[in-house]
Amino acid sequence: MRARKLFNASRISRGSLALLVALLLITAAVSAQAATKLVIHVNKGFGAVKLGVTDTNAVKAIGKPSKSGKDSEYEGRVVYYKFYGKANKNGEYPLEIYSDTKHKVFMFAINASAYPTDEGTKVGSTEAQLKAKYGKNLKFKAGRVYNHYWLGSKVGTDFFVKAGKVTQIIVRSY
Repeated sequence: MRARKLFNASRISRGSLALLVALLLITAAVSAQAATKLVIHVNKGFGAVKLGVTDTNAVKAIGKPSKSGKDSEYEGRVVYYKFYGKANKNGEYPLEIYSDTKHKVFMFAINASAYPTDEGTKVGSTEAQLKAKYGKNLKFKAGRVYNHYWLGSKVGTDFFVKAGKVTQIIVRSY
């Protein structure tokens, strides 16, 4: 009888150990997911998604969009779009992904402060903060409404500034 009680006690501790291991694995997975949070990678992509991947893979990595479709009048060509979140008063979504007719992602448009660059620049950052982060690497063109700053050339990142604040960040390849 005594041996049976010890055996049952060891089964409980094995069960507890298994539960503890499972909790540790879940915690590690959540931590890994947090480590790959949705940030803008200048001249490369957004979150785990790089420019040039299929929009299907983008959805797998980022999640289901709140709106998606096809636009036949995007600068004279057909594009597919995936919009995330709720549209603002200007009809812009926090995150917009655009892909070509081969469903390859060519642009991420970020319209919300929730998504910073690796360096910490986000929608709402000041023009001075933008310049301080990227310095002489930024190219610049003044506009009537927006100041346009960018990094890169064909593959690049654009920062649009209005009234001294970043209003939109675009990571693009075109």
